[in-house]
Amino acid sequence: MDLVAQQMLLATESIFNPTKQTKTIAEGILLQRQILDKDKKHGVLRREDLLQMLHMGTLEARGLYTMEEVEQVVNWARGNDPKLRLLAAKLLASSLNRAETNFNVPRNEVAIRITDKNTGCLAYLLDLVAQNEITLHQEIPFEELHLDEVVGEGTAGTVYRGLWKEQRVAIKHFRNDIKHSEFIRELSLMSVVRHKNLVYCYGGVTIGGRMMIVQELMQANLADVLATQDIEISMGLVIQVALEVAQGVLFLHNHCNLIHRDLKSMNLLVNTIEGPDLVVKVCDFGVSRVIDKKKVMTGNIGTISWIAPEVFQQRKYSEKADIYSFGIILWELVTRQIPFANLSSFGIPVSVIKGERPR
Repeated sequence: MDLVAQQMLLATESIFNPTKQTKTIAEGILLQRQILDKDKKHGVLRREDLLQMLHMGTLEARGLYTMEEVEQVVNWARGNDPKLRLLAAKLLASSLNRAETNFNVPRNEVAIRITDKNTGCLAYLLDLVAQNEITLHQEIPFEELHLDEVVGEGTAGTVYRGLWKEQRVAIKHFRNDIKHSEFIRELSLMSVVRHKNLVYCYGGVTIGGRMMIVQELMQANLADVLATQDIEISMGLVIQVALEVAQGVLFLHNHCNLIHRDLKSMNLLVNTIEGPDLVVKVCDFGVSRVIDKKKVMTGNIGTISWIAPEVFQQRKYSEKADIYSFGIILWELVTRQIPFANLSSFGIPVSVIKGERPR
């Protein structure tokens, strides 16, 4: 009896005998693991077996065991067959949300593969999220959260310090007037973009009219650190912070093909303000977009003191707009001043377009 036939038998038993369902699923997983271990030639399921299981729906329950299988499913999600693309996308989405086991490829490794700008399928998955075909985030029941004090407020909402499963977290509560689609897009992006210099997202609350993102708790944002004069910042620390930010932005650009579009010191979080364990993480992906050569970005997006001249002029722009914003952040690090503090919100665009920079 081949692998697919054995799995069909196990699936049938679980349907007609629910009391054995848990045991059957466990047996199925062990059986498949044993078969894979014995397959010295291929090390993975044959493509045709994998495809058959995908169409049957059994592959989603089983999960993906190897990176070779992940590669194959991502390739299907990038293909030309609409039905196969959708099935593959749903499998990848479920792989991002399933519990970690010793058998399945870790969620973070699946996410890294999905977001690869050359061979991934991030843009397609985000389109499916917008169409309510899939979800990329882990849904967290609101009852599991405990909100404490407010630690920050922005244009999109309020950030609380809180607890989730006895873990300290930051909870971003979006305002009611924020479009639900924009909230879901940010939550989805944060759920798949994984790097040590990008803030980690545990999941979100989307049910019951609530819009919340649950993410790792950091100590402060860079703007507040720079504004605290009794905190000494050496040139070595300036370089360290700059490198951390650069690594996060480089990952967005070179791996994910994403442009952040709102880089600024307030969107850079630090885990500590001193010592060798300092880590800086980029946050707030509310206006981030996948770079698409077929679509021209000209919208005036960002925070005024960090906006590049081509964005002010509503000309075509690219990830280079983020590099300009990064340059302003470097200026902040060295001077510990607010950029263009002497200019009005009307004067800043005029000055920047003329080629002037903060001084």
